[in-house]
Amino acid sequence: MVEDESDIDINSGHYFEFMDRVSVALDYLYQFVGSHPLLKKEQKLKKDYSKVEELLAYLYQKSGDYWGKNG
Repeated sequence: MVEDESDIDINSGHYFEFMDRVSVALDYLYQFVGSHPLLKKEQKLKKDYSKVEELLAYLYQKSGDYWGKNG
């Protein structure tokens, strides 16, 4: 991850924007990885895929918590 070194003031819109981006990432992950036929054959890959999907869903939920407190 490359971090932007500029100092940005966070506003309430950033929380929703972040949630939106995580949602897009989840949709993309499912559409192009989760629906791939290889996951039906390779159970270890399916298990790892599920972990990634669960972590992104968790990230979405946690960012919603932050938005509720700061947005």
